Amino acid sequence: MRTGRPKLAEPLVIGEWWKNRRGESIRVRLSTYEGHNLFDVRTWFPKDGKLLPGKGFCCHTKHLPKLVSVLEKALVQARERGLINADDEGADE
Repeated sequence: MRTGRPKLAEPLVIGEWWKNRRGESIRVRLSTYEGHNLFDVRTWFPKDGKLLPGKGFCCHTKHLPKLVSVLEKALVQARERGLINADDEGADE
């Protein structure tokens, strides 16, 4: 394990938006688990008045730059193919 990198005492929510009308949301977070800095994109679902973590993707932060690059390419391709337009961007469905 590399040393010298900062660790997070608590998870840091970077962004969140509603996934559907059932009250599920998508969260993007940074966290530290067992000494490893991670990022995750995960669905959270309501249960007993709380939002609980569900299915998602978690990976070491060293992979974050590559993921961002690939997501930017996906956005360009989706725009070029008319899969999304300016009205869709940033909108909650």
